[in-house]
Amino acid sequence: MSPCSTALSPQPVSPSPDAFRDLAQRGNVVPVYAQLAADFETPLSAYMKISGNGEAFLFESAEITGDNGRYSILGSNPRATIKANGQEITYSDRAETRTWTAERDVLAELERLMDKYQPVTHGNAPPFYGGAVGYLAYDSVRQFEPTIKKPAKDELGLPDALFVIADTLLIFDHRLHRLIVVANAFVDEFESPETAYTDATQRIEALIDQLDEPLHIPPLNGLAEFDTPEAASNTTQEEYEAMVLKAKEYIAAGDAFQIVPSQRFEVDFSGSSVDLYRALRHVNPSPYMFIMELD
Repeated sequence: MSPCSTALSPQPVSPSPDAFRDLAQRGNVVPVYAQLAADFETPLSAYMKISGNGEAFLFESAEITGDNGRYSILGSNPRATIKANGQEITYSDRAETRTWTAERDVLAELERLMDKYQPVTHGNAPPFYGGAVGYLAYDSVRQFEPTIKKPAKDELGLPDALFVIADTLLIFDHRLHRLIVVANAFVDEFESPETAYTDATQRIEALIDQLDEPLHIPPLNGLAEFDTPEAASNTTQEEYEAMVLKAKEYIAAGDAFQIVPSQRFEVDFSGSSVDLYRALRHVNPSPYMFIMELD
């Protein structure tokens, strides 16, 4: 194992207290941020340092020149989660958990929950500095296209959709080689703009302190020193061949022009999800990669 730590010296926090007071009159969510040099820290090392605080995510980009793709975004310990199983919606935050049956699809419910936030942008804040992060499972298509039949049984027991509301983030700007530490101030939740600003700056300082801690990184080649487990498919060879023949019939009849038959493979894995992500990005790097540990 090798320790990795950095001495981080941020630039002054933006906006200033006076500017924040003015911005707080225009909305109820104001991003407060500090910028640091990102020459010794990487998105993955930063993720490994902060991901112990509840749910966490990393959207990693290898782009440098694009306007949006130049950023890698990560966060942990979100302020709330929204989970959907069919029409059943569960909302959890740091104060409560409640469940209800929705009359609309999950995205409409998410939009309704997000309506209370009125963000105010300023200065050089990145394009995304907080909000809903998560996934829609394939099966959630039934909420938007009711004619698609529901499977006979739920084989995985995973939510149809799961989103977290991220309020404190690390954003790597690969073009400028900068790390932006963002803490969104929720003005309505505090007695005054001053206390909201103080809370945001304290969260920034706490996150920088986490980044300054040494990180003990296990060697990557040690991850491959195990017997390759046998993969199990959810579809037999005969079932898969039948799907292909059926797909060809639909295409020949003009009902579809492209169909992608699929099957799921499963293997037992005793390592951590971060170790698996490290191995995948090493053997099969991509311009865009992600890991979400949400539940």
